[in-house]
Amino acid sequence: MHNGQGFQNQDTAAVESMGAISDRTQEHLGQSDVAIIRMRRRLAEALKTFQAGNVPPGLDGSTDYTRIRSAQSVIPKDMPWQAMLDRAPTGAR
Repeated sequence: MHNGQGFQNQDTAAVESMGAISDRTQEHLGQSDVAIIRMRRRLAEALKTFQAGNVPPGLDGSTDYTRIRSAQSVIPKDMPWQAMLDRAPTGAR
């Protein structure tokens, strides 16, 4: 049940309980960690872009973030997930 209370406490607990920054140099990520690997690469590339004096992705104004929506659907295994976008209601795009 959502009564407006408790969410701040949860956010604070998540931030304050994170602990020290971990040394990831000896980490061995596997196939199931591909999303983590790609996100870390994107963040590193964005940082390099910013340090070079350029505008990093997401801050350049070329994306209209007000039009991004989530969606869910069950599609056949042989159908690419992008096909779901064609089935989404017009207002959901």
